[in-house]
Amino acid sequence: MPLGKMREYSRLYQEGEHTREARLRLLEVHRTSVREQITTLQETEKMLDHKIGSYKELIQSEHLKTST
Repeated sequence: MPLGKMREYSRLYQEGEHTREARLRLLEVHRTSVREQITTLQETEKMLDHKIGSYKELIQSEHLKTST
């Protein structure tokens, strides 16, 4: 959660129970952001796995060529 939103949440918390819905909305927005970040990271991980696999295959095939 960005620092400004954390401060807003803290301020709302200090204001008391009547701010519960506003705090809930902040948390729900943050959760959405976290889920989007997770999706992006998972897509990046898949791309990296593919790239790493390609390099390993290339290196393995080069080793086989030079050992024969």
